[in-house]
Amino acid sequence: MKAIRIEEYGGPETLRLGNLELPDPGPGEVHVKLCAAGLNFVDLYLRRGELRAAGPDFVDVSLRRGEDPSSLPFTPGYDGAGVVDAVGEGVKEFKPGNRVAYTGHLGTYAEASVVPASKLIPLPGDFSFEQGAAFPQQGITPTISSMNTACPSLGTQC
Repeated sequence: MKAIRIEEYGGPETLRLGNLELPDPGPGEVHVKLCAAGLNFVDLYLRRGELRAAGPDFVDVSLRRGEDPSSLPFTPGYDGAGVVDAVGEGVKEFKPGNRVAYTGHLGTYAEASVVPASKLIPLPGDFSFEQGAAFPQQGITPTISSMNTACPSLGTQC
């Protein structure tokens, strides 16, 4: 499969198209054929080496500028949408052919990705794949920002 890889930190010129072998989904995982990928601030910080990602999951990312950068090489992209191709053992809520979106798992700058089923969101039929890749992280960012700015103290309602 084709994927964008980052082999050195820097600007957009460090993005390289290459071929990768994608593993079969393991227990609790789903293989998603990606149709759209989102782009947000996390991708830029990771590409420049200003954000640390100890693993492929968003919860493993922490802002530590200049310290412990992400392991190179890696495939960027935290937001994606596509169609389930295969499911791993124990996955009951998704099946091949389901339209899904997700955020918080590294590797959406590729033709496909293996994702924990717990990160997937069923994509309604009236949403495009582009909308599916855009709404999770980009929707969360203004919500959290407005809550942090507009609700300065406990008990304040937004």
